[in-house]
Amino acid sequence: MHRPGGTSLQAIRVCVRIEQATGHALSPVSFFEHDVLADLVDWLDSAQAAARG
Repeated sequence: MHRPGGTSLQAIRVCVRIEQATGHALSPVSFFEHDVLADLVDWLDSAQAAARG
């Protein structure tokens, strides 16, 4: 049975886990914009490097 909104709730859970593991907040919008894992990792690496200055 498919429940409406399930995908968004799962995305939020993944974003929370990523933040816990990396210390970098990730919005569900960014998660969906970078829906290929390698792209998401590259984006997170770039964001963390920018935050470090």
